[in-house]
Amino acid sequence: MEDRLAVISCIISNPDSVATVNERGVVTAHSAGSATIQVKFGSNETVVCKVTVTEKPKRKEPETPDTENRIPSVSDRPETPESGNTRPSQKIPSVGSVKKLNGVHYTVTKTSAKGGTAEVTKITGKKRKITIASEVKINGFSFKVTSVRKNAAKNNKKISTLTISIGANSFSGCKNLKNITLKGTKSIKIKAKALAGTSRKIKITVPKKISARALKKLKKNLQKAGISKKAVYQKK
Repeated sequence: MEDRLAVISCIISNPDSVATVNERGVVTAHSAGSATIQVKFGSNETVVCKVTVTEKPKRKEPETPDTENRIPSVSDRPETPESGNTRPSQKIPSVGSVKKLNGVHYTVTKTSAKGGTAEVTKITGKKRKITIASEVKINGFSFKVTSVRKNAAKNNKKISTLTISIGANSFSGCKNLKNITLKGTKSIKIKAKALAGTSRKIKITVPKKISARALKKLKKNLQKAGISKKAVYQKK
């Protein structure tokens, strides 16, 4: 090859704006197009070579999103809290809404997010032991049970034990509470300190038909709940 290069007399590239060639035969591209390379060896031999130069493919630039006209995808939308992290808003139960719990029907008498009340309107089922709660939850809202409707459990021959629950500290500190009327002839269970701090001369009215034994038990339970030993009991 070295001998072959030694006898080259002329190298021509036409046009040289497309490509040029040096004395060693190395072709250098300059622009897109076609060129003819002529190589002369001595005085008699000529070799012609055609070359084609193409432009180097341009790197495709990433497209810029059209944020003005593009329809937002799910991922573009604002994140909303997961259902496990926040409690969905609940509608406050309206007056007349009923919650059945262990055979006891509690009906809303005053609707409010705070300070709502309910009444026991019916007691059904075959349970022998019935407990009337001091407070019941409906749709996540608390309602204080303030009364038992007339005839709520009339002729229910299954019930043998009735517990009316007055929660701890329910009326604690009510210094002006001077009168309590109980309409049942059975003793009731009251949580500790439910009536602590009420008037020392409070008057407790009980039914005429209450037995001496039931009244004695009632007094004991009321004193445990905070009622003064000086409380006055009267039958009516």
